[in-house]
Amino acid sequence: MNRTTLINHLVRKTRAKSYLEIGVWNGVNFQQISCRRKIGVDPDPEAPATLNITSDEFFEHNKEKFDFVFIDGLHHADQVETDILNSLKVLNDNGIIICHDMNPAEEAHQVIPFNGGIWNGDCWKAFVRIRQTRSDLTMFTVDTDYGCAIIKKGQQELLKVNGELTYDNFDKNRKQWLNLISVSDFYNMSGEITLEDLLYQYLDEPNNAENNFQMALYYDGIGQTASAVSYYLRAAERAPTDLLKYECLIRASLCFNKQGSRNFTVKGLLQQAVSLMPTRPEAYYLLSRHYEHEQNDGHWTHCYMMACIGEKVSNFNGPSLRTWVDYPGYYALTFQRALSSWHCGLCDESRDTFKTLLRDRNVNDNFKNVIIGNLKWMNVYHEIPFDTYDPSKYDKFKYKFPGLEDVEENWSEAYQDLFVLTMLKGKKNGTYLEIGAGSPFFGSNTVLLEKFGWKGHGFDINPLAVNPDRKNPCVLKDALTVDYDELLSNMEYGNIIDFLQVDLEPADITYKALEVIPWDKYKFRVVTFEHDYYNDETKTIRDKSREFLQSKGYELIVTNIAPDTLRVFEDWWVHPDLVDKDMIAKLKDTSDRVKKAEDLLIEI
Repeated sequence: MNRTTLINHLVRKTRAKSYLEIGVWNGVNFQQISCRRKIGVDPDPEAPATLNITSDEFFEHNKEKFDFVFIDGLHHADQVETDILNSLKVLNDNGIIICHDMNPAEEAHQVIPFNGGIWNGDCWKAFVRIRQTRSDLTMFTVDTDYGCAIIKKGQQELLKVNGELTYDNFDKNRKQWLNLISVSDFYNMSGEITLEDLLYQYLDEPNNAENNFQMALYYDGIGQTASAVSYYLRAAERAPTDLLKYECLIRASLCFNKQGSRNFTVKGLLQQAVSLMPTRPEAYYLLSRHYEHEQNDGHWTHCYMMACIGEKVSNFNGPSLRTWVDYPGYYALTFQRALSSWHCGLCDESRDTFKTLLRDRNVNDNFKNVIIGNLKWMNVYHEIPFDTYDPSKYDKFKYKFPGLEDVEENWSEAYQDLFVLTMLKGKKNGTYLEIGAGSPFFGSNTVLLEKFGWKGHGFDINPLAVNPDRKNPCVLKDALTVDYDELLSNMEYGNIIDFLQVDLEPADITYKALEVIPWDKYKFRVVTFEHDYYNDETKTIRDKSREFLQSKGYELIVTNIAPDTLRVFEDWWVHPDLVDKDMIAKLKDTSDRVKKAEDLLIEI
């Protein structure tokens, strides 16, 4: 059971007439909900929502009541709690709230901010807090699809929590804290049809395809894949439509795949599905993925072939299947082609296709992280552009410095490299300290400085940050454990360093890096500090960092830098005794407005 199935079940059961979804994302769930009145809210202008605004903005102006609210927006506990409390205010008396991502399986899945891979955020904290304070509600979590919490008006004993809301405590007490129940228990509690009911229906009409399909789904849902397969195949044999037969064949293949020892059968079922409906994409994708993992002679060629055929012949606008079959969307076949083409010797095709996919906003985060990993491995990730500089922008550059005429491109995410060179008037052979090096090329603030002859050191805990193609070293080490006094002494750069970058994750760790730098012994001409205000759930690090750096004698030059007009993430600083005062006067802008980095240096 996934969240869509759960929601539709409860919508039908309660005869809900109005539905609100917070966090529409790609619209897959929202579009499949069967309810008379639906409103979807998501601030992303590309999301297929009814209203492209934040949930806070929606609730501030909303006057409507709802029978059903689904919360799947920003996965930060404070925002989830706010969304729940606001939803309760607009919920009809018999209404239901469902919150997704309440049961992260691993600590990494709930770490703030998002660092790639599976991510549920720390939504569970909001659920636990409300269980501690609201006795006028009924709350429990269905153990399915990363945890679907159900909240409705009623009564409950207040939850007593010993200790802090840490993941370790949560992991030890998740069943109690989440009031966690199984899918089977949920069906029984909600009055859903039971296995006994299903068996009675099946015995009445054993050749009814729908009865067989429902039996298969039941056994599949409780992990009884052998029983599920038998009913899927019976349903396929009796299906009144090719679409149902196709779906049964795919679901049977997924069951065999879970068993792990029936590869030939998995492949055969998927081939049958392709033969049955050769213009549908799902079976091509799953078959390509199967060949990817098969690890025998020619498996990459077969993987590539299935992806190419699927891309060319599939109708991506056909009717939806009734259930989730591990097919994420139209881009999945393109992803498989990009992945397999590299191993077939078609390296340019692989690189170009991955680059195209990375720019596609519909590609989900899990796939995007794999794409980024592949592009970094290919050493072409830096070729994916932000707003970057090129020679066509030379005439519009506001503060030309010596050497700008030779700059063909820059690498920073938000023009930090050009800001440094602007403030220091194109200084050659400068020095830098990079705390949090990140990618060796893509988004790097120091690649361009190296081309101006600069020397320096970078530190990062991610092995991908280390690249032998960089002139200066990046050390694989926790930046908070470095003895910077000893390091800078050994570097023999003197007591004045030209550029300091401080950019770790998350924001509070970045701030801690400030505290370990020997400010009293060393000075820096230019400093860029990434406070990640847009992603700092406490909203405190920006102000703390400003107070700290000002106390050390640094002058704030530009506030609220963003690579776009939304994601405020950085401040730019200088030491007023070490930088030309005319340049400070020209660039200084400490207003509260968000500054798109390119606009500061390039005439619009």
